[in-house]
Amino acid sequence: MILPMSVLSKSELIQLYRRVSFSQKLHAIIRINRFPFAQIDSLVPKSGKILDLGCGHGFLAVYLGASSFRRSVVGTDISKSKIDIAKKIQSPKNIEFLHDFTNSAIKKKDYYDCVLAISVLYLMSEGMQKEILKKIAVSLKKGGRLILVEPNAEHAIGIMGEKIREFIMVNILRATKGESIVYHKESWWRKELGRSFSRIETSNFRESNLHLVYMCVK
Repeated sequence: MILPMSVLSKSELIQLYRRVSFSQKLHAIIRINRFPFAQIDSLVPKSGKILDLGCGHGFLAVYLGASSFRRSVVGTDISKSKIDIAKKIQSPKNIEFLHDFTNSAIKKKDYYDCVLAISVLYLMSEGMQKEILKKIAVSLKKGGRLILVEPNAEHAIGIMGEKIREFIMVNILRATKGESIVYHKESWWRKELGRSFSRIETSNFRESNLHLVYMCVK
């Protein structure tokens, strides 16, 4: 049985992936150790329907579900192999993983209390980014939240490093799927988010302004 996240450390979360392959476990270790779980968790409602869009191997969805059993968490991803791994780990009963990304998960109207898109949309074309933002807004209840994390294109040197890293991840290691890599400045995101959300707050992700967290209220 998984205990509430207040007593589940990062090392215990990593242990949930002990039966996956070495490369997959290494990926989980790196991502889990670098991820600011408490920062994101503090922005997510403690109860309600939560969607983790592009959940990967599922560690954030597991964290959120274990942190509050009043949450009903759905994690979706375009990668079937990652979802298969997420389904194999021992996770709370209030969590579900689906091999889905932009289709049925965000076609539900006024359904979710919170949608998370953590470092996901930059792997899409600009047109697809705008379309997904609209669909997310429709899928949220009034007063619902979108928690978005994206690289900040105002940092030219940092973004160059991000582009090299993502090129390797997408085209060489094949660890990430993406049709393109498109970064924007904060002003672009605020303009697009402002079309569907009444309140937008930004903060640094992992205490670095290379990536920004957008907390948006419908």
